[in-house]
Amino acid sequence: MNLHLLLEGPFVLCDDNDKFRVLIPDLMDTHFKPGITATNNALELENGMWTIDLGDPIDDGEEEETEPYSGETFKFDEISDFSRPRTCRSYAVLTFTRRPDYYVGISPHTAEIWFSEQTSYGLRSVQAPPEGPSDFATRAVLVFESVDLENVRVDPESKWGPSGNQPDIVSIGGVGLLVLDMKPITVPSTEDHAQMAYRNMARMVGLDRYMQHPPVTHLGRYNDCGAIMMHIKAPKV
Repeated sequence: MNLHLLLEGPFVLCDDNDKFRVLIPDLMDTHFKPGITATNNALELENGMWTIDLGDPIDDGEEEETEPYSGETFKFDEISDFSRPRTCRSYAVLTFTRRPDYYVGISPHTAEIWFSEQTSYGLRSVQAPPEGPSDFATRAVLVFESVDLENVRVDPESKWGPSGNQPDIVSIGGVGLLVLDMKPITVPSTEDHAQMAYRNMARMVGLDRYMQHPPVTHLGRYNDCGAIMMHIKAPKV
């Protein structure tokens, strides 16, 4: 069975070769606490380290045929060969015992990513992207194949409301679904909130980056925040 984890919030995907994590920025002054929702229950994440144990891939002796994803995918704000510390400023860190088989970016939003560089004179210079505005994903789906949904565990074990101490995941159409969500306390009416959330994500991982929106007449807030997803990749070993 496939498990899909839908990420709805200003999260950073962290690919460290040996493990895959979701870093959650500290936006608790403007957001509700992040939570994981299963089919029949949900868990509110407190500050700290969390692990989703997906078990070993199911091997029933038959090769499972998986329909390839055929929908449109959108890019993340991707930083490759990234080797700085990445957890010290996170509100929470979600680690997986298995890497996703693949992941896709969905719900596009047009933005520019500006970055700050130090000049030879020691001053900071803000640089605009040479390619101009681009469509970035504001949500993501992590796909884990061949998962026994009944054995998915979240550690540390906690109270899942309204009952239970683990997620109750049911297969719907051959897919189990979990949702990691962090909604703003008040739905933003301007782009300031999205820019603040993105800036906070960048600072969390030690980057000096800014998100700017070109003039548009319609702003899609697919994750109720508008901040685009960031994806950082460790140097290849």
